[in-house]
Amino acid sequence: MTARLEISPTFEEEVLRSFFVKTLLEALADAGARLYRENVPVDEGDLHDSIFGIVELTVDGFRGRVGATDWKAALIEFGTSKRDPDGSLRRAIEALGLRIEEA
Repeated sequence: MTARLEISPTFEEEVLRSFFVKTLLEALADAGARLYRENVPVDEGDLHDSIFGIVELTVDGFRGRVGATDWKAALIEFGTSKRDPDGSLRRAIEALGLRIEEA
């Protein structure tokens, strides 16, 4: 006797909305925010305090985000005419083995 196992057509959707995925993403978002805070070239202030790691439920399932809300974050990350790009956010995300999704 054999049993035939079939994956439900909604399996991927169910997994992406699961508690396990949410928990995993929360841990990764927290770690990413911590690494970003450690690597950003300021030890305190508005930029340092604005760094976040969150998990949101989207129509496609849970999605983790790491970023900063301070307006100076982009200037430091990507550089200016007088300052080279720092890349501290990119380095934090890549240190976790993840990739940045370009907007």
